[in-house]
Amino acid sequence: MRNHPTARFIIRAAITYTIGILVYDLFLLPYTNLDEILIHGLVRISEWILSVLGFQLLPHTHSWWNTIHIAGSNGVWISSNCDGFSLLWVFSAVFIFLNGSWKRKLIYLPIACVIIEWMNVLRIVSLAMIEFYSPKSLAFNHDYTFTILVYTVVIGLWYYWIAYWANPLKK
Repeated sequence: MRNHPTARFIIRAAITYTIGILVYDLFLLPYTNLDEILIHGLVRISEWILSVLGFQLLPHTHSWWNTIHIAGSNGVWISSNCDGFSLLWVFSAVFIFLNGSWKRKLIYLPIACVIIEWMNVLRIVSLAMIEFYSPKSLAFNHDYTFTILVYTVVIGLWYYWIAYWANPLKK
């Protein structure tokens, strides 16, 4: 197995991902407010976009700070599963073991993470609009449509790295 680079890559990425998720689930989630910070930022940016688009938003109550309510809808609730952290970690756990210089990776990684989180904002905005216009289709779009779209972006970012950034002189 030592001489099989694909197996080594998969094992290293899987171990890194597992360690990261364990740290997240056992330490970051219960003992820090990282999720609250991420969710609060996602809610504020998403609500700003919805208000620019002309939607009337209901004010937050203390217990529903992580819910976006367009007037006339049930709203959408952003949980710790929706804040994008685990998706960023999946991307990063694979990315750090791809070919390429660390200097270039340190430039690309934050850019890619911002792109992934902006996709998450667009997903939240879209789900809030779907809840307003067609609430019966919310679950399908949440579970399938946006999962496919967001993972397509993640795979596209890996591909873009491999094709254009990892070995820029090999063209």
